[in-house]
This record gives sequence, C-alpha cells and structure tokens, in this order.
Amino acid sequence: MKRPTWATIVGVLAILFGIAGVFGGADEMSAPAVVKLQHEVLEVLRKEKPIPEAETPAPQAGADEEDEIDMSVVFKVSTKSFTLPDWYKSWALVIGGLSMIVAMFYFSSGILLLMEKRYAVQVFHIAIVLSIIWVVFQAIIYSRSGSPVLMAQIPSALASVVIDIMLVMVVFFGSKVSNAKRVKRCEK
Repeated sequence: MKRPTWATIVGVLAILFGIAGVFGGADEMSAPAVVKLQHEVLEVLRKEKPIPEAETPAPQAGADEEDEIDMSVVFKVSTKSFTLPDWYKSWALVIGGLSMIVAMFYFSSGILLLMEKRYAVQVFHIAIVLSIIWVVFQAIIYSRSGSPVLMAQIPSALASVVIDIMLVMVVFFGSKVSNAKRVKRCEK
C-alpha cells in the first residue's frame, strides 16, 4: 500500500520544523552569552580613540552638520536594545532545553508519519498540541519581559502556531479520508 501524499508532505515538514526547533532551542540557550559578547564589543568600540584629524575624510559636497551621527546615542540605543532581563539569563538553559525536547518530539512524529505507524497520527497530534502550548507560553513570557530582543521573537512564534494549526488540519482531514478508503477496501 502506498503512503498517502499528505503523510509524506506533513512528515517531511515535521522533520524540517523539528530540526529548526532544535537549532532554535540551542540558539535560545546561547542567547545570554551572545548578548554579553555584544555588550563587550560595544564597550570596546565606545572606548576606542577617535580618528585623528589628518585621517578624517573630507566632508562630501552638500553634507551638512545635521547628517553627522552621534555615536554615543547609537551605543546607548544598541546597549539598551540588546539587554536581557536578569531572570532570563538564568532561565535561558531551561527554556532552550525544553524547546529542544518539544522540537525533537515534533521531529519524531514526522518520522513516524513517514514510517506509516498506526499510532503516528495520534503522536503527531500530541506533538502539535505540545508545540502550540510551548510557543504560546514563550510568547507570553517574552511579551511581559520588556526586552526588545525577546519581544522580536513573538511574530515568528505566532507564525509557528498558524503553521501548526494548518498541519493539524491537513493530518486530521487526510487521515479521515485515508481511513475511509481503507474501510472501503476492506469491505470489498
């Protein structure tokens, strides 16, 4: 018996999204270290000596003083934008680890769909529900954090929920059609 097309497509997508989720969880775990490094780089750049007058390029024709960028403002805004809450620095490993576990379960459900196991659809539904709950939980946490870096992750989280809902609908209706065809073959 040939595997249904919907199972192949959803299985491959679940594998790809699962892999992306594992990398996202790893990224989440390393975020505090990356932000700390960014702060260190900005601090070094801020303390650097200004370019001597002889090496300063000549102003371009038509450029006025208003076009000059105040670098101290740029450093302040950059430092504020890339600041994580203190609680997040200690919880990033837990959040990233849980994200990786959910993503690995998602990945596994895709493999089960491709292997056509009888329980694959149920496992996939459980994986989707866990994924949606986890993403919504993260979005709530990030929205209350006040951190621009964390709040910037909310739109992709919401897109993830929409994709999960679409996939669960495809699996739900596809499995109903597949089961109906299987029953008809058995009756003959």
